[in-house]
Amino acid sequence: MKRILSIDGGGVLGIIPLTVLKKIEERLGKPLHEVFDLITGSSIGAVIGGALSSGEISCNKLHSTMVTDFQKIFKKRIRIPVLQPKYSKKAIKQSLDAQLSGLKMNQCKTKFFCTSINYIDGRTHFFKSWEDKDGQLDLTAAIIRSVSAPLYFGKEVDKVNKNVWIDGGCGDMNDPSMQAYMEARRQNWLQNEKVHIISLGCGQTSLGVPFEKSSKFNNAQEVAYYINIEDGGLGRAQSLNTHEMWLKFFAEKNSNFTYQRIEEYNFPKDMNKLDAVKYIPDFIKYGEKLSIKVDYDKLQEN
Repeated sequence: MKRILSIDGGGVLGIIPLTVLKKIEERLGKPLHEVFDLITGSSIGAVIGGALSSGEISCNKLHSTMVTDFQKIFKKRIRIPVLQPKYSKKAIKQSLDAQLSGLKMNQCKTKFFCTSINYIDGRTHFFKSWEDKDGQLDLTAAIIRSVSAPLYFGKEVDKVNKNVWIDGGCGDMNDPSMQAYMEARRQNWLQNEKVHIISLGCGQTSLGVPFEKSSKFNNAQEVAYYINIEDGGLGRAQSLNTHEMWLKFFAEKNSNFTYQRIEEYNFPKDMNKLDAVKYIPDFIKYGEKLSIKVDYDKLQEN
């Protein structure tokens, strides 16, 4: 069986899937790059996925490191509001450099890809460890492209190749599991053996608005409701639901394919902020609760 791990973007809420993965590693008793044949992630999912794919750090160590590093990453700074991002990427780069030691993507111990959007062509790009060109990229550089969220960290400029990158979760690939399924098909895995995808989310808040309020929305309120960056907005929620719907459908139609989505669907709205570091202890509890739902048999099946 081929096993695939997909990790959503979500800022500090990434502690939730990371806690689930910590429990998986503890249960299976081996590093996760030995469990999964392909790991993918967007934004914070790329940070987690890239670090675990590298084989340089255990999930337990990564968990304790990120709980500490998030306090530095989301440290407020003096800035010009609106014109400058809320936080500096310096702390993220320092954290990644300390963990990944200048590794190239092709040095990952298992297949890994992450997502980023290029301002130049307006398309989502997938940086793949096994491809010749992408494989030569510094793993840290690829991850930084995926985590460069507007408002929070700002764009990543590649002056050499004249590209401008932003967070891969800004489009419809905040959950990259659909692309992971497509990669499994490109690798012809489904033709020859079983494939299992476990997709880990960072929590969804109900975006429903009562009739009395939504019926009186003006144009600005409608736009804000759709694109709200702080909690992902309706656009991201719809893309997540669509990916889940299609993957469940594919699993129903193909006996060689199984899919499990693990996420908290009734997430408190006040916690659903990408920089809500004060709720880290709560996020850990959510992750511990969700870890019980993991289909461990699929992660150990031959």
